[in-house]
Amino acid sequence: MNRYQNQTPRAAFAIAAVVMSLVTIAAFVGPPSAIDAGDVWTMMARADRATLVTISPARVDVVASREAPVTVADASSVVAGR
Repeated sequence: MNRYQNQTPRAAFAIAAVVMSLVTIAAFVGPPSAIDAGDVWTMMARADRATLVTISPARVDVVASREAPVTVADASSVVAGR
């Protein structure tokens, strides 16, 4: 009986998968971080003066309700027919 021999090299596919993952991460993380890097200096330049902030409403009321606990009967100890 002939044994099945896989013709695709597993190591090559594993290396290709890692490379494609790194390229994808670099493409979706690198350029956005480079674009935002210019805004960091702008924000630091504006941070020299204080800005008055008002919170409206100044108070938040949190109301919670809890239902009474539910009692569950154990039906495994009941004998059928009695």
